[in-house]
Amino acid sequence: MHYVAADAEELPFIEETFDAVTCRIAPHHFPEPALFIKEVERVLKTGGLFLMIDNVAAEDRELDRFYNTFEKMRDPSHCRALQISEWKRLLNKHKLSLINDLSRKKKLPFPEWARRTTDEKGVRAVQDYFLKASESNKKHFNIQRDGDQITEFTIDEWMVLCQK
Repeated sequence: MHYVAADAEELPFIEETFDAVTCRIAPHHFPEPALFIKEVERVLKTGGLFLMIDNVAAEDRELDRFYNTFEKMRDPSHCRALQISEWKRLLNKHKLSLINDLSRKKKLPFPEWARRTTDEKGVRAVQDYFLKASESNKKHFNIQRDGDQITEFTIDEWMVLCQK
């Protein structure tokens, strides 16, 4: 088995090299997801499969803004989680036909999640952002608290299987 470290938006492989391409919980870190999907289509053989799992933003503009804001506050490497409709447009544009997909809510323990990529000052900033959230944001993200401490919340995740 061989491993190659490469930019997902500029894969160092010739056209139609792979039977399958997978990507898990990474595209929201890609500056140009459209280039990533273009590369997936380029390196997949005809009939090849593409499986992606990633966090996604809600279709509602305010929920999208809220989600992408707190993710960027916590993790500077976060670029933007796309909406499912945006992903579907990109997949369709690059001749990747949807075979199956599944959306789910992913529950995250706030303290552990927040401390993965930021210091205590950053954790407090994100927590304050959650505490000041609108009721619709609190409901959508199922923000749970114990006093003034956020304990857990949920985000949206999308799994999709496509064929070239």
